[in-house]
Amino acid sequence: MKESISKSKNGAGIIIISLLAFGAILSKNKECLLIPAFIITLIFLFGILTRRSSWSKPYFTSKYNIFVAKIRHREEFDFPKHLLFEKLVEIMPEAGFKIRKANEDMGDIFATTSLTWFSWGENIYISLQEVNGKTTLDFCSACLFQFSSWGKNESNYDNFMDEFEKSLII
Repeated sequence: MKESISKSKNGAGIIIISLLAFGAILSKNKECLLIPAFIITLIFLFGILTRRSSWSKPYFTSKYNIFVAKIRHREEFDFPKHLLFEKLVEIMPEAGFKIRKANEDMGDIFATTSLTWFSWGENIYISLQEVNGKTTLDFCSACLFQFSSWGKNESNYDNFMDEFEKSLII
């Protein structure tokens, strides 16, 4: 059932912010600390305000976004796209996700998780593509304004797959 898994994580954000802060501390002009703080605050507010909007997917899933920790997985199934889509929509609440937008024609599902002690919440993006009777599922879990997901992204994927596999048992 499973074909391949690929993961991507971000760590460059920590280095960039550390360098900005270190440079500002070493400079004699302490007001220059305000510029990086202002920019980081704007990026954080943008993320918070757009988090529940499906149109912000390119921002949260971009490989160039250093302010979002994300993980991607790809699975291939022998199910038709429409059946897999219906099953995924059915199991999302059991996996702990709130569906924000689901488009069966496009094969896209956008869901979110709630705020926890370790995360501002995660955005879950699922895309389905059908080719020759096989459906490829692309799963992306992205943590808002975090350099590490503290295992939340991996946990989201594991919960998702566990619920999916449980739903197939008769």
